[in-house]
Amino acid sequence: MKKFDLIEEGIRDNDVDTIRQVLCNLIYTCQDFSDNVFDETLNYVENERNIKVRESMLEGELVSAEKNDFSFDDLNEAVIRLGENFCSERIDDCKKIGKLISGNTEDSKTPKRQKMASGKSEKKEESHREVMKIIVPVAVAILILIIGVLLLKK
Repeated sequence: MKKFDLIEEGIRDNDVDTIRQVLCNLIYTCQDFSDNVFDETLNYVENERNIKVRESMLEGELVSAEKNDFSFDDLNEAVIRLGENFCSERIDDCKKIGKLISGNTEDSKTPKRQKMASGKSEKKEESHREVMKIIVPVAVAILILIIGVLLLKK
């Protein structure tokens, strides 16, 4: 799996906040987590690079505990809370909501291409993946720049 440049920069600089931001942004590339990029990247950072990203305790309520019917706004709220309290329970909360709003309640360990209708070609899927590999790091870089500018204005 090719690692994103911002993940590698975060690892190099031991910048856990940047790594968490990138991981949170990865959720939007595949809301139902079926492509396993989020899990693979988290596993890479924690197990292969030995950087502790997850906090040990849940702080506050889970978004999914507050209601039963979810929307994209609920996923946004869950991702925001994950960014503030990056723990396993919040990751699971994002996965639960993402799968429900995507209509995918299957186990996330089943590869996405096995779940897809046979009409979509591998070529289109690969093309989409390549585009996302460019868009996500650019979007994250823009977010980091905006946050940096806002912090400098304070």
